[in-house]
Amino acid sequence: GMGQAKAAYRFWSAKEVTPAKILKPHIEQTSERAARHAVVLAVQDHTQVNFSSHPKTAGLGYLKKKHQRGMFLHNVLAVSPEGLPLGVLHQEYWVRDLEEYGKRAQRDRKITAEKESQTWLTGLGAVAPGTGDTTDR
Repeated sequence: GMGQAKAAYRFWSAKEVTPAKILKPHIEQTSERAARHAVVLAVQDHTQVNFSSHPKTAGLGYLKKKHQRGMFLHNVLAVSPEGLPLGVLHQEYWVRDLEEYGKRAQRDRKITAEKESQTWLTGLGAVAPGTGDTTDR
């Protein structure tokens, strides 16, 4: 009912509730499962989460087209060589600043650390032996 909805909104708006803290126990469990395998593949890719049909959602950026609203999510998943998913090792998210729309030429001149492509290198670094974390950009 309404009380449950209010409780959920209160939970998500609390400053101590962060993506990194929510993900931490999942990453720990993934690491435990991965430790039981001799070989583990760290598979990474990013996707877009489209919230265009929720126009009142705050804090979103543009996606492929200027009128599309959402965010990007880069995941590193642990998978056994047989294809068994073991869980999340790393996750990063970001939104594109609306003021940056159409500035592709400038993006090409940015150093890698300032570009979205940096997420691939960050994801690789996050799965070095004995590590696994999440980064908020």
